[in-house]
Amino acid sequence: MSTAAYAAAVGSIVESVRKSIVNRAVAHEISRDYVAVGLAVISLSLVAGAPATMSWCDEVTGMFNLAFLLHGVAAMAAMVCVAGFLRSVERLHVRVRTAAGLFAVCTVALVVLYLARGTTDPDFGASSDHHAASIAYNLIYLVYMCAWLVLFIRGSWFSTRREERVVQFGVFLAAVGMAFGLLGLGWKIALTVHGILDPGHILRDTRISLISQAIGVVLFAAGSVFAAAVRRLHDRRDRRRNAAVTKLWCMLEPVRNESAILSDDECPDLRRQVVEIFDGILVLRRYIPSEVGDVAAEFAQALKLDHGSTKLLLGAAELRVALEYYQEGVTFPQVGNDVDARPQSSTVRADEDDEIASLARLVSWMASEVVEEIVRVVRSMRDDGPTSD
Repeated sequence: MSTAAYAAAVGSIVESVRKSIVNRAVAHEISRDYVAVGLAVISLSLVAGAPATMSWCDEVTGMFNLAFLLHGVAAMAAMVCVAGFLRSVERLHVRVRTAAGLFAVCTVALVVLYLARGTTDPDFGASSDHHAASIAYNLIYLVYMCAWLVLFIRGSWFSTRREERVVQFGVFLAAVGMAFGLLGLGWKIALTVHGILDPGHILRDTRISLISQAIGVVLFAAGSVFAAAVRRLHDRRDRRRNAAVTKLWCMLEPVRNESAILSDDECPDLRRQVVEIFDGILVLRRYIPSEVGDVAAEFAQALKLDHGSTKLLLGAAELRVALEYYQEGVTFPQVGNDVDARPQSSTVRADEDDEIASLARLVSWMASEVVEEIVRVVRSMRDDGPTSD
């Protein structure tokens, strides 16, 4: 059990250090600080609660259960960090200072109860000890911890409902870890209540609460690492997408001069770039020859592309061809086309993430060899038909 506690403590402190270092490299989040500090404090609780540590501390200090007291106080201190985390993600209305005050009151109560009996009773805090001070100590600690763990599991899960599924899996793993800790504490509550109701029948907890806490901390740290890794991958993906959108926005610079520009900034924010891109695409409709659709469909069929990829291939081919003919000033008659050559900025609001992802894929297709070949074929087919402006 001591080995399991020490191993879990090492994992917890490593994850705490990792989060502290990451804070210097990415956008700062106070919620991450609370989790990092909480992991460091809970690792202290695990080390103090290990049987080997408690035996060593009893021998060195000559006082029973001093490490046991530190184990409980450190675990409760970690719950203050839980309160800070929940407060930072708007899942708790109680202020952190109020949670800290509650922690201070409970800590004072535990210290008083410990000094009253814990220094002389080697079984103090065990489920087999039916002394009033020991029972009161256990109930204060267990109820406090269980209440905060329930709030943490509930709050952390609901705070990520809008996250992507892979991120939710990491949070779910962390929540399962806290559930393990809650299970161990619940088992000790049951033993304590059983001891009150039936003092003559002794049931020993065999350190199940410590083992469940160790398992819970390991799972929580693993879930935290997984969620952080996925978020970093998503951040890199978003940066690539945003760079692709900006690249397309720059490619359409001559065309954008004919549409309603939203601002005079050299590089407006991404949302405005997206709207200006769509306005530029509307302007380019007059410069798309009718052959593009048929040629792109043949290439898509030959490549066995799905419906979504076929649409992107067609859009990329049309945009590449239109940009070339726009620079040459060549337009094509559009059957039934009533699109204003100078449309006003679109007020239609679609999902921004979907728009950015779609435009990023469009830019990727525009640079592909398939689109290059489509453009070459279309150019070779245009022997007559266009009219010059």
